[in-house]
Amino acid sequence: MDRLGDKLLPRTRFAKDEHGEVRSRYRDDLIDDLSHLRALAHLFEQHIGFASVNTLPQLLDFLPKSARFQRTTNRTWNDRGGLGINGDYIPQCDLMNPAANGECGPWQQTAFGQALSAAPINPAILEGWGVRPSDWQFGASVQHEILPRTSVEVGYYRRWFQGFLVTDNLASTAADYVPYTITAPQNPSLPGGGGYQVTGLNPTANFSAATNYTTFASDYGNQYQYWHGVDVNVNSRLKNGLVIQGGTSTGRGVRDMCEVTAKVPEALFISTAIGAPPVWQPPSSCHVTEPWLTQIRGLTTYVIPKADVQLAASFQFKPGTLGLGGNDSASNGQSVNANYTVTNAIAGIPLLNNQQSVNLLLPGQLYGDYVRQVDLRVGKILRFGRTRTLAAIDIYNLFNANPGLTYQQTFTGNGATWYNPSTLLMPRFVRFNMTVDF
Repeated sequence: MDRLGDKLLPRTRFAKDEHGEVRSRYRDDLIDDLSHLRALAHLFEQHIGFASVNTLPQLLDFLPKSARFQRTTNRTWNDRGGLGINGDYIPQCDLMNPAANGECGPWQQTAFGQALSAAPINPAILEGWGVRPSDWQFGASVQHEILPRTSVEVGYYRRWFQGFLVTDNLASTAADYVPYTITAPQNPSLPGGGGYQVTGLNPTANFSAATNYTTFASDYGNQYQYWHGVDVNVNSRLKNGLVIQGGTSTGRGVRDMCEVTAKVPEALFISTAIGAPPVWQPPSSCHVTEPWLTQIRGLTTYVIPKADVQLAASFQFKPGTLGLGGNDSASNGQSVNANYTVTNAIAGIPLLNNQQSVNLLLPGQLYGDYVRQVDLRVGKILRFGRTRTLAAIDIYNLFNANPGLTYQQTFTGNGATWYNPSTLLMPRFVRFNMTVDF
């Protein structure tokens, strides 16, 4: 147990040798993980101003739970106005004085360092037994020697999350978000070439963030999220020194919060990338069942006898998910968005602020290019007395593949620049290296 939401951390592992020899093995793992704890750190970052997973217990003990502070302020500075030493690049003023003085203008946020009226938080999410975001992991695998010095392992893995939080603007109700329908523009990269119907939500007013209430998602309905998949690995170490390893990983994420968004539609107004402005997601995106995606990887090494020449190669073929994925995030990875600016004319109704950004795609509907990368090493082993030197040439991206890794996700007009790669796989390059063991 610990201070931040009392919780036990069970870890169970079971292994069995089916034949009494090291030829077949079954393994089962069940772990309750707390890596999802960073969600609470993010919550404190929003409402208090600073936090990390490691400092959360101390914050709970020493900071007032309802406090929120103005953390930043700005002020103008004129280094050429004759109010100090011109051009010395040093503010000739008292920076702690909020009023205009010397070369500096007044604080633009006069409440800097002062407590503000806090957006309300359900105190029950801050402490107690089993209340914090967490997840369970389960894995079961079977390994068997199919040939001398060659084994195959097949495993099933599942990770499911719990303890979700949601922010509800208490100044609004579900009826304050009016649905409307638009027709997606024609573009060959959109599903079916475009022309399909997309539903957006139009808030009836700009609701103050001061009325945002953070609480358990379960207060509004059921929410679930999990990832599961199958790994197949082959490991062969032959007598002649040839080593071959490879395998596949196939999985998908499933997420559902439809009961929650039916009562808290503003939960669909989210940012799809770090630092990106929030975008309205279609209401149907409350449920996501990703397609099964498969990653293939492998490596082989061999030392030519007598010649002492080392050969090694590795490859990875993986789907074009944007960023990391897998059972660590209940997703195969981020799919591509098509963030489209909808105006009053396009929506056919008066929109709040006369326009809004809507994603034309559902999560998991479109991914980037399939990434295929092959790397090669050729080296010569040199022996001088008690030293062993390896002089090698490494060739990365042997076939100079150029799939996109990140993409333009703003859809403007007919989408002429949308879905264009903004970064590509690093081009082929050669590296010479030498390693000396003594």
